[in-house]
This record gives sequence, structure tokens and C-alpha cells, in this order.
Amino acid sequence: MIRDALGTLETRTSVAESKSFLTGFLYILQKNLSVYLNWPYALLCMGIAAGCFLFLWKNRSELKKERWKTALVIGIVALFPFAWFLVTQNHSEQHWMFTNKIFSISIFAAVSAVAKWTGTGP
Repeated sequence: MIRDALGTLETRTSVAESKSFLTGFLYILQKNLSVYLNWPYALLCMGIAAGCFLFLWKNRSELKKERWKTALVIGIVALFPFAWFLVTQNHSEQHWMFTNKIFSISIFAAVSAVAKWTGTGP
């Protein structure tokens, strides 16, 4: 049973089918992001990005220098989905219709980092 589990783990963490490590990662990233390549998601992402930019611009004089470290740590959480795709290429290739939802972590973490940095978050 343990040998079977280790074999499955090895398979799921292997590179995407017939791809090198880096091209497999880029392929998986493109495949998972392709779900969001339509105008409602594009408008939503542009709106969130514009809102964060305008909020930072408006409050640039009030940015808390002591909070940027905490905001950076929260911002690093936004990179977790990319690390997941890098490590689990085979799994993310086969189940891309489910794994694409992990990008909600990136969006939430980025918005939370902006809120923390400006002092509007907890």
C-alpha cells in the first residue's frame, strides 16, 4: 500500500506529459489561466488592479513603513498557486478544470497585502 502511495505521489509530481520542467510549468500555467481568458474575468481583474492602484496612489503619503514587511509576507502567499503548479504539473494538467480555482488565493492575498500595507486591513 505504501509503495502504491509513493508511486502515485511520484506520478502526480512529475512533469507534464512530454514536456520539460520549465515548458511543462508554462503549459500548465497557460492551461489553468485559459479559463479566465474571457471578458467578464478580464474586466474583474482590471477593476481589482485599478482599484488597488488608485487606492495606493491616493494613500501614498499614508503608507505605513512598519507594515510593508507584513504586507510582503501576505503578498508571498499570492505566489503559492504558482509553486503548486510547479511541483504538481501532472496533477494540474489532468485536473485543470479544478486546479484553476486556486488563483483565488492569489487575488485574495494581493488585495489583503494592499489593505495591510495601507493600514486599512486588520
